[in-house]
Amino acid sequence: MYCRYCGNKIEDDHTYCSKCGKSINEEYMAKNNEITPISSSNKTKSSIELKTLVILAAVFSVIFPLVGLILSIIAIAKDDTKKYKSLTTVALILSLVFLIIETLLVAIR
Repeated sequence: MYCRYCGNKIEDDHTYCSKCGKSINEEYMAKNNEITPISSSNKTKSSIELKTLVILAAVFSVIFPLVGLILSIIAIAKDDTKKYKSLTTVALILSLVFLIIETLLVAIR
């Protein structure tokens, strides 16, 4: 069975969740022996965090190229589904281009 609070798998003989510590009452255990774990909300949260990271990488690529470069690399490493591959690649290229331009401008002065 699964914890109704966090979705953690609970052994049948346990009376509390080992992950969140919530008590599992007997009536709940009898009625809900086959509840599916909560995982879609975690995937949604992870997707939102990755999207935010990719957007920040793109923005910082223009304003602060070094920060954009670092964020782009992190986003590429975290993107398991390759959903944002094209956007992270664009952010990475922008970072490199603006970093080179910034370096050349400093060298000219």
